[in-house]
Amino acid sequence: MMGETQIMDSIVLMVLLPMAAGIIGLVTRRTPALQRWSVGSLLGLCAVCGAWLTGSLSPNTPGFCGEFVSFLGNWPPPFAIVIVLDALSGTLMTVTALVGVACLIGGVGERGDSYGLSWLAPMLAFLIMGVNFSFLTGDLFNLFVAFEIMLMASYALALRNATPEGVKQAHKYVVINLFGSGIFVLAAGLVYGVTGTLNMADLALYTDRVAAAGDDVPVAFGAAGVMLLFVFTLKAAIFPMWFWLPDTYHRMPAAVGGVFAALLSKVGMYAILRVIPATFGGVDSLPLAEILEVLAGCTMVLGALCALGVPTVRRVMSFILISHMGNALFMISVGVRNPELGAGAYGAVGFLLVQEMFVIAGLYTVGAACVRHAGTDDLRMISSLHKGMPRLAWLAFVLTIAGAGLPPTAAFVAKAWIVQEGVRAGSWWLLTLMMVSAFFMLIALVRVWAAAFWKLRTATPESVSVHGGPSGWATASVAFLVLGVVLTSVGANTLHAVMVSAGQRVAGSGRDLRGEYVPPVLKPRESPDEQGGGH
Repeated sequence: MMGETQIMDSIVLMVLLPMAAGIIGLVTRRTPALQRWSVGSLLGLCAVCGAWLTGSLSPNTPGFCGEFVSFLGNWPPPFAIVIVLDALSGTLMTVTALVGVACLIGGVGERGDSYGLSWLAPMLAFLIMGVNFSFLTGDLFNLFVAFEIMLMASYALALRNATPEGVKQAHKYVVINLFGSGIFVLAAGLVYGVTGTLNMADLALYTDRVAAAGDDVPVAFGAAGVMLLFVFTLKAAIFPMWFWLPDTYHRMPAAVGGVFAALLSKVGMYAILRVIPATFGGVDSLPLAEILEVLAGCTMVLGALCALGVPTVRRVMSFILISHMGNALFMISVGVRNPELGAGAYGAVGFLLVQEMFVIAGLYTVGAACVRHAGTDDLRMISSLHKGMPRLAWLAFVLTIAGAGLPPTAAFVAKAWIVQEGVRAGSWWLLTLMMVSAFFMLIALVRVWAAAFWKLRTATPESVSVHGGPSGWATASVAFLVLGVVLTSVGANTLHAVMVSAGQRVAGSGRDLRGEYVPPVLKPRESPDEQGGGH
């Protein structure tokens, strides 16, 4: 039985700690060692707080509750800024902070001018602040605000130490996201004009209230749903709105591409999961399930096919990431078409996202290490990298196994869970596409590892110049991420139980928080005589 909602104002720490880390990082820019230790410590503390708060939601905890809620400023809804932490958002924020620490470690040994490197830590902290706020917020307007915080930091990171080609691709990234933000604002305004609220819990009940009153859902509400789906699929790089990602992430500095791949697409998928099924799943005039199924099928297969055809390591990883997002969208479509299966399907989405964050960040970092060692990550030009970086070769092998979803990794559990829910829903054609894409991804990932690390070449092409092995910090960053992969695999049963609880909560997200909040009793205002101001 799901527990009740509880007021817990300390969940705001998940936003305040990264914000404090960003401010301290700006103040300590001229002392790099102090900057890295202070920012890294605060992000590590954020991970500890996230794990503690998520553990407090465990069914085995005394006084178990389903979620923590805080109304900032003690204002009641709909006036308050509502933030909500449940098992899904808490786990994602914990992993987000850990990936941020890994990125910070990898950035220590990165080449570049000291001015550019001094901005890495604060901008990374502000990025994580926006990501965590996205996972916590309980209304659409503040989801937009969280997106903008995240995106402003990402613009700075994308242009930090960028090459001329990197600046060109970052410009495309900025323009596309600004366009998406404009559509988001219009959609939020349309939703508010129709419903009079932007609170997600209220919006989840809106269609039920309209049906109970015997009215039809306004066409404008369905149009707003399509606009929001467009924005969120753009952020998550879902077909056909994926065109910007493969040409953008691999052009970014080494420490930045991995954290972008690990975090930003997950925020878009999380927004789809939280907003679209609960709010727009009941709109009869909107064929939501059919739209999601087509998008998921195209994303899974075309992403995996493109991974087979591109020649560079990080571009392969870009398409692997896109195909994984298609798997997650497949499960959301199952929950939309079969609401009774929503708990299991949404839990599978959460499990996939959590373990994939470690994997994709590690694979991007390996690709960047190849560039540092050989000057390129083009598979047609590099080989035998295990000679120059043997430790990284074995770490890359573990990430390859995890990325392909082979046992005994948590990715295999995620794939098995997706198959189980697909069978329960009878989505045979999407299951077939998912299995085909999984086979293509396996070939693509094994090809990358074998070509880069194992294949022997008698002569080095003239265009390749060996610069020496990767820095110890880059190897430590990958090792940290591999440790995350190992821990999620060893603790797959525990993570599975947490995500089952999370899926149940997401599937039952249509609750009215107005009835769960009692404003504090205000102290009566003192008379002028009591204040010493009488005449």
